[in-house]
Amino acid sequence: MKRNVNAIWNGDGIDGNGLLTAQSGAFNKMPYSFKTRFENDNGDLGTNPEELIASALAGCFNMKLAFVLNEANLNPTELNTNATLTFIDGSVISIELILKGKVPNLNEEKF
Repeated sequence: MKRNVNAIWNGDGIDGNGLLTAQSGAFNKMPYSFKTRFENDNGDLGTNPEELIASALAGCFNMKLAFVLNEANLNPTELNTNATLTFIDGSVISIELILKGKVPNLNEEKF
């Protein structure tokens, strides 16, 4: 499977801005900029590429874990994963995943 996302950037790093579009249509021309790392033009928090990376990893992790549990004849009712991405000096240093789940008939020993 291949998925495509298009990222357009206009201008310099501080004052520039860009648009993100997903092949799936989940987002189309979603704006991002240096400012949206902290807040958008309305003063609200905005998204940023690092947040999107962390959310993609958490989402993929949950989905894969659900399939692995299904193969073991276990059916999760909820998998809740928090992803914390650490970004220092222009590089992703780490992404920590913390999972909380509800899986009937699964105890710590089995997990």
